[in-house]
Amino acid sequence: MVRSHAWLPFAFLVVALACAGGSGCGSGSGSSLTAGDAGSGSSGSDAHGGSDSTLFGSDSGQQLVVDPASATLNATGPGSTQQFTAHYAGDTTPLTATWSLNVAGIGSIDGTGLFTASGLLGGQTGVTATVGNATGTTTLTVVLHINDNPGNVGAGVQAQLTAGGTSDAAFAWLYPYNGTVFPRGLAAPVLQFAGTAPDATLVQVSFSTLVYQGFYGASTPGAVTLSPQLWQTITESASSTDAVKVQITKISGGMVTGPATETWTIAQGSLKGTVYYNSYSSALVGGGVQNGAVLSIKPGGTAQLLIGGTAEGQCTVCHAVSADGSTLIAAHPTPSAANNYQSSSAYDLKNNASQIYEQDTSADYAFGGLYPDGSLFMSLATFASSNDADYPQAPNVPGTQGVGAHPAQLMNTATGAVIPAPGWDGVVSNSVTPAFSPDGSKIAFTHYDKDQGHTLAFMDFVLASHTFSALTDFATDPTNFLCWPAFTPDTEWVIYQTDNRADYGTWNSANTPPGTFDAKGDLYVAHLPSNTTTRLDSVDGYANGQLYLPYGTVEATLNYEPTVLPVAVGGYYWVVFTSRRDYGNTIVTSDQEDQPRKKLWVAAIDIDNPEHPSTSAHDISHPAFYLPGQEEPAGNSRGFWALDPCQANGTDCLTGDQCCSGYCRQATGPDGGATFECVAPPTGCSQEYEKCSVVGDCCSCGNGEQTACINSFCACLGAQ
Repeated sequence: MVRSHAWLPFAFLVVALACAGGSGCGSGSGSSLTAGDAGSGSSGSDAHGGSDSTLFGSDSGQQLVVDPASATLNATGPGSTQQFTAHYAGDTTPLTATWSLNVAGIGSIDGTGLFTASGLLGGQTGVTATVGNATGTTTLTVVLHINDNPGNVGAGVQAQLTAGGTSDAAFAWLYPYNGTVFPRGLAAPVLQFAGTAPDATLVQVSFSTLVYQGFYGASTPGAVTLSPQLWQTITESASSTDAVKVQITKISGGMVTGPATETWTIAQGSLKGTVYYNSYSSALVGGGVQNGAVLSIKPGGTAQLLIGGTAEGQCTVCHAVSADGSTLIAAHPTPSAANNYQSSSAYDLKNNASQIYEQDTSADYAFGGLYPDGSLFMSLATFASSNDADYPQAPNVPGTQGVGAHPAQLMNTATGAVIPAPGWDGVVSNSVTPAFSPDGSKIAFTHYDKDQGHTLAFMDFVLASHTFSALTDFATDPTNFLCWPAFTPDTEWVIYQTDNRADYGTWNSANTPPGTFDAKGDLYVAHLPSNTTTRLDSVDGYANGQLYLPYGTVEATLNYEPTVLPVAVGGYYWVVFTSRRDYGNTIVTSDQEDQPRKKLWVAAIDIDNPEHPSTSAHDISHPAFYLPGQEEPAGNSRGFWALDPCQANGTDCLTGDQCCSGYCRQATGPDGGATFECVAPPTGCSQEYEKCSVVGDCCSCGNGEQTACINSFCACLGAQ
């Protein structure tokens, strides 16, 4: 299996960058361009996937050797070169060869064996020479050295910053957090730090194949935004095993402080799908109203309005989305009465969120648990009376403001009809926050029947017979309420929320004293095979038992409502959740109830090594990052992460998860250029993100990475 690199605004399609022996070849010769993060069906590899072996295969049995072996090029910009030659073993006479690279974007190689760096990508590439039937391959490691001065900082100040200092005791990182795992394909994180505002800043980034030094101008408060191209170079150059060291040094009033140092990891993939979330006071709704609406955001994009009313009291909220991205369900007011939330609907996300079905007198669809294909859902149980007029459909609130009590029921999404469910009916009644696993084989929920909200349970499910079985309680907390379970793609783990409020809310009670905040939540994980649980310390803000959040306890226990991307990306699972923590020095308010404090955050989750699976629950999380592209003034919450609706054969694609067939392969476009499109199941092994039944269906990931079949998609797990 091979992996390629996204480049804005294009991705270089990995092809042989080869020229006929003896002929000249420009820097772009032999390459073509295609948009996006190609990967399926490409013939290149990750930037760190070259081989340092020497191969032979000529009729005469002569061994072809490429010199120098395992070369390293310190590239100071575009145009840095490295000469290669080919010869037979035992004979140093140079041969005329056809040359090629196996990594796009790192540079080009001409017919004489001269490699020229692009200056855009560091890393390792295979360099192959071909003479007749004989091939010889070596590796080239390109180490980029980038010196930058976007702030036009003078030489004297540069020298002061380079020397470092310790003048400001308050100087420290605020965001990102140390140890964060970043995916590719997102906007660069805004580097934010405390202390006096800088007159100039030095940013240094270093790892095995990149050394960056950049001088930036004044900012208030302390913040640096890296250019899109630089961030792309960093994320595309770093391997999965690189510790990306980031240092900031500042000067204020002639006094220098720093460097302050953090270390990050770069996952070897770009996030997929779409996050659908509730947003309050969104400017996208229009009309100057403060309504709630359902918005969407694709990783790497910006917020888009999906469903929302422009009249006061016409919120559309309390939603859920099927894992395949085809269906959304949500509550909304009855058209004739604002703020009653006694109606609900299903929407077709394949057709611009067109309404499939509406219930005018029931909020059955609110917070329902959708089956992965959207065809059916488990409703949220409702109770006999209500004590919360503002949130009548909130889980665990006893009642629905006149809607009436009924148990949780399996329902047809398109018709609203109740579906008989053997094993559930008469066994489970008042369950809330239901969620199916991405493969549809299990459902998890708050087992309200047992202890009024302090236990989570799961059951097995068979779609063909709508049968449930094997009721199992897997998490119990006598003090806190447990809610919002979310399965990882392998169905082995469930991430969930603990909450001190019986309604699972992230808001204050009506009688909360000013200046205090009574809603407390943390994210936990359950390991289903061992029936054990633990807190996700890294996501919640703890390292080695100590809180690392920069503002201390005022940021702690403010994490809610997790959902998980249904596929593995870059060697990790990914969780999106609501948090009312501060965001660096960009969003800092004294009251966690303020709308800007309610935001979407994302964190990487470790994947079990299939050859050595976990035997109990442990912290499998990493520090979270703020999801770029969401509106800063709005209150954003309850992000549902789903794949995008699949595309028919013949449609353009980047990877197999986008195709209804499950396969995306290289084809010839109408202009004769190479494209990728959805195709019928081909012969041979499946590429990363393509369909599989067992791991043996998947092509090798290469680069020392382990291959896996997770939720019927091939995945590369990184070097394990």
